[in-house]
Amino acid sequence: MAIATPGKTDGRRAGRLRRMGVLDLFRRPRRAPHPCVRELLGLQACIIAWRRGGLEHRHREGSSERAALDEKLELLRWYAQGAGCVEPFAAHALEIPLGGMTESDFLEASFRIETAGAIAWALGLAAALPPGDERADVLSIARLFPSDAEPPPEIDSAALRDRAALAAELNQRKLAAAAARRERDACDEHATAIVFSRAYERARGLAWVCGTARWLHETPIDF
Repeated sequence: MAIATPGKTDGRRAGRLRRMGVLDLFRRPRRAPHPCVRELLGLQACIIAWRRGGLEHRHREGSSERAALDEKLELLRWYAQGAGCVEPFAAHALEIPLGGMTESDFLEASFRIETAGAIAWALGLAAALPPGDERADVLSIARLFPSDAEPPPEIDSAALRDRAALAAELNQRKLAAAAARRERDACDEHATAIVFSRAYERARGLAWVCGTARWLHETPIDF
């Protein structure tokens, strides 16, 4: 993968990227495609979208200066460009200026970490999926595709679990999502909505892995 050479007006940004190792990351020698390239790119796109949601959250909370967040967003855009990320939702989220996300886009981005967790499990990069009332292990998942360094060595050895194991887990996650939806509909509270969103994204991630759709949003979920 190659990233466009920055012009003179981008010198400061390029220097920051070079210090972080990002430019060197995208100038690596080409290697043979990974046998699970579809799933790994999907995992990476989910993490990118989640990082974009995190920047929006920090902006809403006022926990960081606007200039610093704008710079982080620009760096994330450069990283995604260099990685060749064209997944529709991640690309859409990155185009939105800081503070401009709709609530729907913000929630979609925020819960993509749960989708990523399911894909990571399917690839053998996570030991187990957490129960419905627990959030994904954010640090463990995010480290699989850092935006400022090489991915860890286990990415090269990632391999899909046995199809029977994937199908069994998908069935369980569909049942969990259906139960969470019933509970949410019966008791419209913030906590039940969160549990349902987690369950739904985990089921969707596994359904995507087990299916043939190119993009996550093209994957039907029946439960």
